[in-house]
Amino acid sequence: MGLVSLIASLAIAVPATARLSLNASHASPVTRHDVAFIARHVNGVLAKKCRATYTTTATYQVWIKRHLAAHKARRGVCAPATPWYISKQIWAANILGRESSGDPWPNCPDPYDGGGSWYDTVACENTGNWLDSPGYYRCGLQFDPGWERRFGRLCP
Repeated sequence: MGLVSLIASLAIAVPATARLSLNASHASPVTRHDVAFIARHVNGVLAKKCRATYTTTATYQVWIKRHLAAHKARRGVCAPATPWYISKQIWAANILGRESSGDPWPNCPDPYDGGGSWYDTVACENTGNWLDSPGYYRCGLQFDPGWERRFGRLCP
């Protein structure tokens, strides 16, 4: 008796109801999601893996292929996180800019005079260095030391 006939005889020996009950215990309900749900899920998976996300529309079958590929994809290289002192300096500068009656950084471009970003201001004020520099003023945006009493430490 060959292996194939042995397997066939065993399959016949088991009643159909028993086979059904065994399979039913492992079966999971299958839900067909709409394209928008799958698109959000695929882009969420890709974003968590630091991979490029899809912006184009596609058919259901294409999204299913993208879904499988997204789960198989390896983790990409994420952009480095912004250091705490840059985030804190921008936060403090935004508060000072909103509260100021004039331009708090009159010698350099900043978001409050239509001149650019805070990175442009640091490039002008402190040659692009967000850390402390020698002199009276502190950190990349050249804060008055009194502002650190209000906002706490602004740079290492």
